[in-house]
Amino acid sequence: MAEMNFLNEQKRLEALISYRILDTDEEADYDDLTEIAAAICDVPIALISFVDKDRQWFKSHYGLNVDQTDRCHSFCSHAIENPEQLMQVEDAQLDQRFHENPLVTGSPDIRFYAGMPLLDKDGFALGSLCVIDQIPRLLTQIQQKALRTLAQQVIDKLSLRRNNRELQIINQQLTEINGKLRQTEERLNKANTELTESKERLETILDLVVEGIVITDGNGRITYTNRRNREIFKMDEKRMLTLTNVSPEFNNRRLDGFPLPPTEHPVTIALEKGITTINNEFLVSDQQSNSVYLRMNAVPIRDHNEKITGAIGSFADITDSYFLQQKLKEREVSLRAAISS
Repeated sequence: MAEMNFLNEQKRLEALISYRILDTDEEADYDDLTEIAAAICDVPIALISFVDKDRQWFKSHYGLNVDQTDRCHSFCSHAIENPEQLMQVEDAQLDQRFHENPLVTGSPDIRFYAGMPLLDKDGFALGSLCVIDQIPRLLTQIQQKALRTLAQQVIDKLSLRRNNRELQIINQQLTEINGKLRQTEERLNKANTELTESKERLETILDLVVEGIVITDGNGRITYTNRRNREIFKMDEKRMLTLTNVSPEFNNRRLDGFPLPPTEHPVTIALEKGITTINNEFLVSDQQSNSVYLRMNAVPIRDHNEKITGAIGSFADITDSYFLQQKLKEREVSLRAAISS
C-alpha cells in the first residue's frame, strides 16, 4: 500500500510539473478567481495552491502576503487526499490534525478552511482552490457550489495554458518546416534530374509530420497534400487534387462565421503578394460538414528568376484549444454576472 501511494504521488508530481506553472509570475486571470472566491465566500483570504514535493506554492494569494509554505503545515495537502470532495475545517483549533499547526497558533491565525481540489482530466489533484477565515464557520451550499465552479475554472485555465504552449511548439515546428521546405524546393529547382527521387523522399517525410501540408501551383491549384491534410478534411487525394485553395468545398470562413474573401486566404496572399504569412486563424469544413479551426502559415515558391510558381501552406487543427478558450470566457462572464447581481 505504501509503495502504491508513493507511485501515485510520483505520478501526481509529474503531472503538476507538466503544466509548468510552479514559480511563474502573478497573472491577473488567476488573481481574479481568488478575488471572486473571497467575495462569494465572504472571507479575507483565498488561495490557488499547488502542492509540490516539500511545499505548497501559491499561484495567487488574495489577502495573504506569502507565496509558499512548507507542505508539512499545508491544509491543502490534506484536501487533495480526497480529490473529488470539498474539504471543510470549521474550527482548526478543535481539529486534531491542525490544532498545533503554526498557521493556526500563529499568523495567519487560521480557524476556518475550505479547499476544493484542482483535479485535472487525468484524475491528478494538483492542489486546491481554498478560502480561509480567522473565525469558525462553514460555507453555504451556494458558496460550496461556487467554489467548485471556480476550481474548475482554474483547471480550465491550466489546460488552456498547456495547450497554448503546445501550439507554440507546433507553430515553431511549422516555421522550421517552412524553411526546410523552401530549401528543398530550391534544391529541386537546381537538380531536375533528381526531381522524382527527391519528391518521393519529401512526400514520405511530409506524411510523417503532425501538421497538414498543401502545395499549390501559381494559380492556387493544389498539386500536393500530405496524409495529415487529408485526415483533417476527411477527403481523398484524388478529390483534393482537383481543387484550389479557395474552392467552395473547403467553406473557408472567418472566425465570426462569415465567408473568408479569397484575397485573405494565406495561400492567396503568398501567391499574389509574394510574402510569408504566419499564424492565420480561420474556419473550414471537412467533408462531413464539421467545422474545423485552423492556424496556417504560407510561403511563396519562387523559381531561379524569383518568379512565384506556387505556394506551400502548413497548418494545425486548433479546434479543441479554440473551444476551450471560448468556454473559459463564457464561464467568467457568467461568474461576474452572478456576483454583480
